Amino acid sequence: MTVRNSAKSKYKRKSDYWIKLKPIKVYRAVVNGKLKKFPNNYMTKDIAETLVKSVIIDQLKFSREDICKKLNFKLLSKHHLGGVRKLFNDSLYSTINYVFKDEEICEWELNKVFPKFWDAKENRVRFILWIAKKEKLDITKIEDARKFNANLIIRYGGSKMLKKSIGLHSIINEATDNLYKEWQFVKINVWTEEKVLEAVKWLIEEKLKWSEEEVCNSLTAKIFYDNDLGGLLSKTCGNSPIKALEKAYPGRYKKENLIRGEKRKESLKVIRSKK
Repeated sequence: MTVRNSAKSKYKRKSDYWIKLKPIKVYRAVVNGKLKKFPNNYMTKDIAETLVKSVIIDQLKFSREDICKKLNFKLLSKHHLGGVRKLFNDSLYSTINYVFKDEEICEWELNKVFPKFWDAKENRVRFILWIAKKEKLDITKIEDARKFNANLIIRYGGSKMLKKSIGLHSIINEATDNLYKEWQFVKINVWTEEKVLEAVKWLIEEKLKWSEEEVCNSLTAKIFYDNDLGGLLSKTCGNSPIKALEKAYPGRYKKENLIRGEKRKESLKVIRSKK
């Protein structure tokens, strides 16, 4: 009787012998054909982590990017680790997230995400904040928020999220707790009366935070153009801040109290230069 057979004879069941060995030795026995398959109930998540890392990192020398783009259940099956799939409920991401937790891989870095992944607001917000961190952008600042565009989102794996969204404005607003208005991101082609009222009040009360005196002394058409409301002024108010104020605050401001003369001429010059 060989030493190995002698060792096996100490166990009532053959599987007891293999269970006592280190996972790598058991795996090699499966690969070499000494075992037809892993013992029943042998595979646990911790053992799966050990064996998958051994194959993917030590044997195949996968980089982080390789793990994201090349690792799949078909590859694991090829290397006798198809049973790992059941441990993680057929979820490739759950498998990768458990085995390579130190890499902090996100769902969208893989080739596929599960169909309803982008339906959850939490996932969309995590994605936007993750891009912001990667690109070193502070999306609470409008200059940085405007750097988000379709190409950037697609490059980082969010093409399907874009298809389901209303637009960039809604995507950014979800991640910034509704910090921005639609006109700060896109050109508004149709200005409804409701939207005009909202925009003018936003400009005076939220963006500028001006008192009535400041409005009378300082509001010009240039202010509207500088704050992404040039289209509103030209399409609905004939480039007249006075008309815009009348729409938002009927009867509140008198024409004779608002700036006229040279300041208005200067403002109109700015408007014409932008056309």
